[in-house]
Amino acid sequence: MPGPDSAVPFSLAPYAVAADLFRAATTGLGAVDLDLPVGACPGWSVSDVVTHVLDDHLRVLATTGVDDETADVLRVWERHLLDHPQTPVWTTELTLHGLDVARAVGRTPQLPPELVDHLEAFAAEQGEALDAPGGYVARTPGSDDRLEVVLARYGRPAA
Repeated sequence: MPGPDSAVPFSLAPYAVAADLFRAATTGLGAVDLDLPVGACPGWSVSDVVTHVLDDHLRVLATTGVDDETADVLRVWERHLLDHPQTPVWTTELTLHGLDVARAVGRTPQLPPELVDHLEAFAAEQGEALDAPGGYVARTPGSDDRLEVVLARYGRPAA
């Protein structure tokens, strides 16, 4: 995965859409769900993925001086930090991990077109950095379907 200092010149609007996707994936999770394995993240449970996403956001928020009492850290980011240089990275993370969590708990999420556009542009901008150690492990898409090709770049199946 690209480092948190990656600066990508993208539209910032997809962050809110990605945050909504992640919220939908995590809404209503029970204790049993938190222990489920996440196929796209070997060795990680749903709890691990959710903790990863929220801890990363909290870590960056702590360095910004933003003082907001809202319990929803994604909403805090939306209110104060959409112009932060890491927003494209976190948009990517929210999108992929929203899909990962939803799939792990048996849901079938729909990826909005603006998030497919974001993932495609982010991968193109990052190039080989996406393959760096600790990054994404691309898979070979089974077809030339755009969604399948884009998600394969991040090591995810289209369905």
